[in-house]
Amino acid sequence: MRKARVVAGSIQFLTRRDSDVLARTPQVAFSLVSHKALRWLSPAFATLLVGSTMALALASNQFAAIAMAQGILVIVGLSGCVPRLRRIPPVSLAHYLLLVQAAAAVGFIRGLSGRQSVLWRRFIRIPPKHSAAA
Repeated sequence: MRKARVVAGSIQFLTRRDSDVLARTPQVAFSLVSHKALRWLSPAFATLLVGSTMALALASNQFAAIAMAQGILVIVGLSGCVPRLRRIPPVSLAHYLLLVQAAAAVGFIRGLSGRQSVLWRRFIRIPPKHSAAA
């Protein structure tokens, strides 16, 4: 939720009429695009990559293998929704990758549509469970 809120807020800031961040200096514009905007657009790039791989998979065995690997990555990432499986490092990594991509996509859409509130709510932190040492 935080990632989506940050991306949405940044997009809303950049699309404001009084925002002149990109016009200040070329270095600021380059830094913003290379360090932030490309990350925010990564879900669109990933979608294009998967779509083009699937289209090319019909004509090439190599692309069919790549499409299969992408499908496995998504399935492994989704299996991270099960907390026990998330303890397995490859599952945890794939799950994190999918969550970050999904949050960036949600934030980007909220930012462009103006649906992200400028207010944010504080989350209640649950203290970690400590096991009693015997």
